Amino acid sequence: MAVRLDEAIRRGTFDDAMRAEVIEEIHEINRILTPLEYAFSISMSDSARTASTFITWALLIQTAVLAALGWGVSRRLITQHVRANQAMHAEARKNIALLRNTSDGMVILDTSGHVVEVSDTFCDMLGYTRDEMLGMNVREWEAKLSDQQLQHQLAKHREEGARVQFETLHRRKDGSVYVAEISAIPPSEAHGELFYCLTRDITERKRMETVLQESEARFRTQFESSPDATLIISGRNFVEANRAAAELFGLGSKEEVTRIHPGSLSPAVQPDGRPSAEKADEM
Repeated sequence: MAVRLDEAIRRGTFDDAMRAEVIEEIHEINRILTPLEYAFSISMSDSARTASTFITWALLIQTAVLAALGWGVSRRLITQHVRANQAMHAEARKNIALLRNTSDGMVILDTSGHVVEVSDTFCDMLGYTRDEMLGMNVREWEAKLSDQQLQHQLAKHREEGARVQFETLHRRKDGSVYVAEISAIPPSEAHGELFYCLTRDITERKRMETVLQESEARFRTQFESSPDATLIISGRNFVEANRAAAELFGLGSKEEVTRIHPGSLSPAVQPDGRPSAEKADEM
């Protein structure tokens, strides 16, 4: 027993289970020696009683030493446990600080859509305080999907278990609406029963896309309706032509223009004596 105890202490594997085992062995030794001590006290001389008393005190001292060792190991185990908890809490505080200060909006939802944790950026996006947002349900700011559609989407994402990205509309506290791009990680064995959602306000980006689309539409209208023959060339081919160009070259449609080589629309030789096809390839 002493060898095992010494080995366990040196290796740091002396735990509560082993401590209980050692104490039980000491009790077993006491149960064996106590009857012997009683027999000695009746049948043996005073010297035998002295020996018995010595054995008793030796056992008491041994018990006290083992108890002290057990207490020391227990203190060490408790200290290690406390330090591990402190490290875990420090890591949790760091993660919460990172979450709350992320540049994009971050919100963690439970499976019913209630806010478990939220970043300050997302609170600012919606115009709520952090205390107001904790416990809110996603349907309170979702402005595109109905309650039924929203619950269907949550259930679908949870069942599929894959990262999803989509666009929707969010309603601020003041009633105004903005376009939101959502990147969500649904519940999984690794992340627990929680939705991790990264949210970005893309209202300005969508506005610029609309402006660009409108500009392209205006250009297309002017290009198509121009009475002047207009062609766009890239490399060795025409990539675009308007109807006036097709009519100028006696072709039935602008698509026919894009199928011919630019050099074929010119004389065989240019004024400088070079072949038109060769000069067209250099354009």
